[in-house]
Amino acid sequence: MKDKIKVGIIGAGWAGQTHAKFYRRLPWVEIAGWADVIVGKAKEAAAEYEVPASAVYQDYKEMFDKVELDVVSVCSFNM
Repeated sequence: MKDKIKVGIIGAGWAGQTHAKFYRRLPWVEIAGWADVIVGKAKEAAAEYEVPASAVYQDYKEMFDKVELDVVSVCSFNM
């Protein structure tokens, strides 16, 4: 079994940050990537939850290409 489950978060607003808050409480979970169309917002949220700046993306597709993820939380708004 892997040491940690690697999670990616799409969306850095309230929902994404709430998911991150609870993921950080789980010792077997690592937030391995974070994407938001407003990259500055994603960088701020990632810094708050101790996710490296190198794991922040403006395009979720790029995150998928560059990070091996086990789980993805889609926390973007509905239209």
